[in-house]
Amino acid sequence: MPEYAEQQSTQASSTSAPVEKASFWDWLKSKLVGKSYEEGAEALRPDPASVPAPQVPETVSAHPDNTRVAPAPKPRLNSYAGYDKPGHQSNDEMIMRVVAAFNAEKGWDETHPHYLDPNLVKAWALQESGGHMDVFTGGDMMQVNNPGDWTPEKQQYVGLAKRQKLDPEQSLTAALHWAYYKGEITAPVRRGRNRGGDWHPVSRGSEGVKVPGYESKFQGWDKALTDYNGGGVADYHGEITRRHQRGTQP
Repeated sequence: MPEYAEQQSTQASSTSAPVEKASFWDWLKSKLVGKSYEEGAEALRPDPASVPAPQVPETVSAHPDNTRVAPAPKPRLNSYAGYDKPGHQSNDEMIMRVVAAFNAEKGWDETHPHYLDPNLVKAWALQESGGHMDVFTGGDMMQVNNPGDWTPEKQQYVGLAKRQKLDPEQSLTAALHWAYYKGEITAPVRRGRNRGGDWHPVSRGSEGVKVPGYESKFQGWDKALTDYNGGGVADYHGEITRRHQRGTQP
């Protein structure tokens, strides 16, 4: 109500003799007495230019037509029985990102027989970490650098140092390349010619170590996961596969 506020301000700042301030009711009567209902309503209607635009909360997106859309939910992988706490889902985005980069590096899309399903990787990670929250969310999630399993090849092929502390992303990145290496067979190039097909010049791990005169072929994730474990757990690959198959979508 600008006129009323202006009247109060003028009176308060005047240096003349004190004048009794007009009350809100005096101002209201000056606007309404002698006017019809429609005229009074028009007199009290605020100036549109003085009405501030509505504020759109930061959590939603404003569109030109003034509609509001809630933010898209974060992508989620499957949930697994016994591993359904929020912490067990906390690495979903990281797993999807690292696995997508690995598939892209190998040139595998979803139609390729060796395409790696991030849901399988999550089931595998839960197997390796035993579901222990501190390991799964903040340590060597894939147990790829367990001191008891150390071999110099891990340094040569995936760039690890013995007893090096890893976070989950470092652990997963190294584990994917180490498992791929474990799933390969390697043979000398025959008579100076490679075998073609899925055979390729040897390039070991994330370090891309070359072995001249030899070529390799990846035999699939069944062999890779079995040999990754090295026989320490009976039916290791089977346990991972069954968990993967029983996963439920969020």
